[in-house]
Amino acid sequence: MLGLIEERMKFNDDTVSKLIDELFEKYEKRYIDEDEYKIFFELKGLNPDEIEDLIFHAYRLGIIDVGIDTKDSGKRLLCIWKAEDEDTVSEDDILKKF
Repeated sequence: MLGLIEERMKFNDDTVSKLIDELFEKYEKRYIDEDEYKIFFELKGLNPDEIEDLIFHAYRLGIIDVGIDTKDSGKRLLCIWKAEDEDTVSEDDILKKF
């Protein structure tokens, strides 16, 4: 399975880093939920598979971390935050603001 994902990826490490930086600059916050990052990347022309690949690639590179939170409506969403923020804020603090 991992081989299939690797074959689909068209992003190099620099592109992944740049796109993730642009995402966090756009939203100007420490965490971004799945709905937000999907909209952002769709507007950049990425399809759902490419978005999934991008997030996985960024996680694999250690640029972001991924968690799951439940909205008040009961909907569960992935949320991402920059891995470098872990030294200054805990995962619980990030998810409390979600």
